[in-house]
Amino acid sequence: MLFHSKVEKFFDLLLDHSVKITKEDVLLIKTDDVPPQIVARLIEKAYERGAKVLVKRKSSIVLASQIPDISSENLNVIASNELHESEICTAYISLYHDINPYDLSDVPSKDIGRWRKKMREVSDGIIDNKKWVLAMWPGSTSAQMASKSTDAFTEYLLDVSTIDYPKMSKACIPLAERMSRGKDVYIKAPGTDLRFSIEGLPAIPCTGEYNVPDGECFSCPVKDSVQGEITYNVPSTYQNHRFDHIYFKINNGKIIEAHADQNSDKLNEILDSDEGARYFGEWAIGFHPLITEPMKDILFDEKIAGSMHFTPGRAYKDCYNGNNSSVHWDLVQIHRHEYGGGEIWLDGELIRKDGIFVLDDLKGLNPDQLLD
Repeated sequence: MLFHSKVEKFFDLLLDHSVKITKEDVLLIKTDDVPPQIVARLIEKAYERGAKVLVKRKSSIVLASQIPDISSENLNVIASNELHESEICTAYISLYHDINPYDLSDVPSKDIGRWRKKMREVSDGIIDNKKWVLAMWPGSTSAQMASKSTDAFTEYLLDVSTIDYPKMSKACIPLAERMSRGKDVYIKAPGTDLRFSIEGLPAIPCTGEYNVPDGECFSCPVKDSVQGEITYNVPSTYQNHRFDHIYFKINNGKIIEAHADQNSDKLNEILDSDEGARYFGEWAIGFHPLITEPMKDILFDEKIAGSMHFTPGRAYKDCYNGNNSSVHWDLVQIHRHEYGGGEIWLDGELIRKDGIFVLDDLKGLNPDQLLD
C-alpha cells in the first residue's frame, strides 16, 4: 500500500530516531483502534530493518468491562502476561488512536486505582529498561479535541510529529546545562507565586526519543523544597474527569490546599491516593513551536510553546527526588502573553518571559528560531 510521504517520514522517525530499531531487536507494538493497514505498514517497515515484531491490540471500551470488580487472582494473571511480553521485547512503540478520555468514567475509582497500580509495575519496567516511544495516530475524536477537521488534524499531527528534532536537540543543550547546574527556581504568573530547588538533580532534554510529538526539558524539584501557590490555566482530564483552573497551595513540598472550578472533591481524592500524590515529581519547560493551544491530550499539551508543567506524584527514575506514587499528573501552565503571561527565573536570572526565552544562549528554542 502506498502512503503519503509524511506518513512514511512519521514511521521512519518512530523506528530510527525514537527506538533506534536494529536487526537485533524484538519490537512490541501496542495499539488500540489504529486502522489495521497503518499497523501493517509499521510492521513492514520494522521488518525492513530486520527486527522481530509482536503486536498487541487493546480497547478502552473492553477495558471498561474488564476492570470493575476484577479479582486479585485475575489481575495477577493479566499482569503476569503483560510482564512476560514486556520482558521479551527490547523495544516498544505505543501507538494510540481516538481514545475517548471518558470511556472509563463509569468505572469505580478504586477499581481503576487497583488496575493502574498493578500495571504500573509493567510500565515502569518498560520505561526504565527498554527503548520506547508513545505516539498518536489521528482520528475524528482527537480532531474534535483539537477543534479541527479530521483531514486538517491529520496533516497537523504529521507536521508536529516530524519537526526537525536534531535542530531542537541542539537548541536544547544550553537549557539542559543551565537547569542541571541550577539551584533555585522562581515562577511568577497569574495566581502563581512558586519557589523550589532543583539542586543536584539532572535536566533531561526530550526531543522525539520517548514522545512524538515532543519538545520539553524536564527536571524535578527537591521533594520538600516547594513553597507557594500555583494556578494552572490549561484544562486537564485525569481518571476520566475534567478539571479547570486547578489551584494548589504548597508548604514544604506538600499540597495542603487544592481546588478547581469543578470536581474539587475528585481532585482531592486523587491527591489522597497515597502519600506521594501530594508531593511533586517533575518540573518541565515546553517549547514545541507548532503546538500552541490545548487539546486536553497531555502528549500535546505538555509540549505547548511557552508552557511549563509541574507534576504532582511520582518522579522518574532518571530524575529522582525520592517521591513515589501511583499518580503522575502532568498539569500545564501557559505563560504566553495571551494567557496572562508568566516568568521563569533560575538562580535569580530571568530566563523566560511571557513564553519567550530572553537569554541569548536559549533563544534558539523560541518558535521563530525552531521554525526558521
